Amino acid sequence: MYVKSLLPNLEAGLRLSLEVYFEELELYWKQEKRLLATLKNLMRKERYATAYKLAQSLPGIAELTALRLVLELGEDFSRFSSGAKIAAFLGLGGTEYSSGDTQKRGGITKQGSRMIRSWLIESAWIAVAKDPAMREFYTRIRYNTGCRKKAVVAVARKLVTRLRSCIVNNVEYTFGVIE
Repeated sequence: MYVKSLLPNLEAGLRLSLEVYFEELELYWKQEKRLLATLKNLMRKERYATAYKLAQSLPGIAELTALRLVLELGEDFSRFSSGAKIAAFLGLGGTEYSSGDTQKRGGITKQGSRMIRSWLIESAWIAVAKDPAMREFYTRIRYNTGCRKKAVVAVARKLVTRLRSCIVNNVEYTFGVIE
């Protein structure tokens, strides 16, 4: 490591401080490696294996995101009766303020886990790059709203509803083809 090669040139007190920080950092890396191995072993168990594998079939959802989603939401997505219900559970549904004849629609509800929403947003950006159907959906929403953020949240919502559908129906995701 380049920084460690600079340590001999430093003052003794500063060198000691940095050495302690490097040792601590190495300890954290070892713990992270051990925890990840344990979680991956957990995903091999029959209870989680199917949902974990199916989650990884979606564009933008790789190993760690699939692991997080299955552990946070559970392996049985049939508890959500529809894609809209899981989107609402995660706070990806829209708000509405209605009174009499007046209807005002707002942004997402932000209900549920902020972490899961952020993982899904990151996954949505990758899905837009990888899946032609998601890219077309994103482009259409962005054109209609004029806002990239709204479009990517819509893609994240679609991604989680497709995730639910894949897990409930026990089928891998197939990439969309635009004709």
